[in-house]
Amino acid sequence: MSRVSLYCVVYAGLMVSLAGCATPHRIASHPDLDSPSPALRFLHMDLTLRLSEADIAAGRLHGSVTHRFRPMPSAGDAPIERVTLDAVDLDIHRVIDADSGTALPYRYDGRKLRISLARPLAVDAAAAIRVDYSAHEHDDILTFVRPDDDHPDRPTVVYTMSEALKARYWAPCWDWPNVRWTSDISITVPRPYAGVSVGAPVGAPTEHADGTRTFRWRLTTPIDPHLLGIAIGEFDVIESSWRGVPIRAYIQPAAEREARWSFRRTRDILEYYTTLLRTEYPFRQFAHVMVQDHFHGGMEHAGFNMIAPSLLTTGPRGHVPDERAQYNYVAHMLAHAWFAGITSYANVREAWLNESFATYLHELWRTQTHGDEMLPHRLNRLARMIARFDNAGDSQGMIPRRLAAPDEIYRYDAGKIYWKGAWTLHMLRSELGDDLFWRCVAAYLAHFRGRAVTTEDLRASFEKTSGRDLRRFFDQWVRRGGTPRLSVALAWDDRRRVATIHVEQTQRVDAANPPFELPIELWFRSGGQWTRRSLRMTAAEQTFEAALHDEPDGFCVDPRATLLALVEVSKPLAMWRVQAEHGPTALARERALNHLRREKDTDAVDICRRAARESGLHFTARAAAVAALAELAPQD
Repeated sequence: MSRVSLYCVVYAGLMVSLAGCATPHRIASHPDLDSPSPALRFLHMDLTLRLSEADIAAGRLHGSVTHRFRPMPSAGDAPIERVTLDAVDLDIHRVIDADSGTALPYRYDGRKLRISLARPLAVDAAAAIRVDYSAHEHDDILTFVRPDDDHPDRPTVVYTMSEALKARYWAPCWDWPNVRWTSDISITVPRPYAGVSVGAPVGAPTEHADGTRTFRWRLTTPIDPHLLGIAIGEFDVIESSWRGVPIRAYIQPAAEREARWSFRRTRDILEYYTTLLRTEYPFRQFAHVMVQDHFHGGMEHAGFNMIAPSLLTTGPRGHVPDERAQYNYVAHMLAHAWFAGITSYANVREAWLNESFATYLHELWRTQTHGDEMLPHRLNRLARMIARFDNAGDSQGMIPRRLAAPDEIYRYDAGKIYWKGAWTLHMLRSELGDDLFWRCVAAYLAHFRGRAVTTEDLRASFEKTSGRDLRRFFDQWVRRGGTPRLSVALAWDDRRRVATIHVEQTQRVDAANPPFELPIELWFRSGGQWTRRSLRMTAAEQTFEAALHDEPDGFCVDPRATLLALVEVSKPLAMWRVQAEHGPTALARERALNHLRREKDTDAVDICRRAARESGLHFTARAAAVAALAELAPQD
């Protein structure tokens, strides 16, 4: 498959997947979007899970969880008498003081487990409670995949989902992202099954006389509960390493070929992210786990990521585009080791803090295969999709107030926190410059390591490192909804040797939706050379002048994709032809080629032919030339 045709397949698949989540939501706020203030600092979790063949058939899991904790300094001087855990639709069998074995009184209403301590807990003391319970199959949260009459060869798999606020459905805990703890997890299952969890394996599995075996996992990096997870199945294991960190792939039997190809660049991605972020990978191992029929296709956890085998492929001509697994899943989920594993949002409504970075990083990783020109192309495509759902005055910012349930944070406005979040980081990088931006990112990760963060924390950290005031930037691009739409018209005053550029913001502008303040790059071509002028737009409508030696024969706006906006440019068709053949970037040429196709400019056929054959031109622009030829000269 050629690079041009591969790109077309990948882009079509992305747009189809986005269309499936593209329904805007305008609903009242859900109470669970804001984390309550914890009275306790949870230190460590010991979790023991057990499943028999009968349990797997019945969709049932037995557990025993011990939480060790101490009062938060912010809780005041009064002793703590009660502990409240989140626990939804569980069977609670017993609650005891883990140190003394004393049974503890509790109340359980199906959602909250309220436990009275054996004695008041002083502010400088620690305690531990143990809860014995059972959990049951629950939608996409505790999922049991089994063979049936229609799918007799389907493998048996059990897996959990904890984001957002779903760990409470399979383990009693403080299920909010504003507290972190370490863990020891043991999973006892019948042979030949294996149990995978967060952290790193502790020794070899223990074999028992009853035909079961126990797998133990230890996590020494504190995490919040959304990164908790388990996967149980019959796995083969592929092992490698990177910088002394074990890398494993737990795969279904007979899937080695697909796994080796689809995961082949894991070490390269880890190296790229570590270098770019100037921050080490935070866990003692990394593992891929193949999970049949995963509800979301995949999910990140602490030290391991789940991925559905349907997303894997045997090579560049496999039945699933290789890029879908590598970028949208493997690279994206790996980025969450930093932006979730090291620091994470304090409230679900601020999930953009994780997803924006993970999305931007996986798009940057794409350039390592397809070249730097791939990023502007992708951002240009995404800008059109974002603007479709992100309308001024009608949409929420990236910290929404109106969501029906926590999960809606990932879907509202067509996944805004991913795509607009990535665009926002890109614009911030464009304003600060590469080196300063990545220094800000490294300082942010270092300062907030092991802590829950808010948008204000991110802004303050970037301001401290950069020395810039970023309040307007964050207010405009994070807190406010809407995407700018610009109408740009060019005129030339031959007597004065001045180009006049009239720019109007055509999105809704009123008292509630003031005009955006925008940095705009204008590029002019004269004498065969391109020159750049940078302007700042502060009103709904402005006219700028640029003194030039000669009348320009080429003109384009933001050819490097540094501004999230929909831009309509009014200029002579001849200028579009010049841009298509001589534009300053591949994106500028791609835009012009698409414009000529839409205008059905048959006089531009030769330009399109030359662009399609130009070996040094990025394949995204050559694809646009091929698409133009298909309409303008179908005989080609």
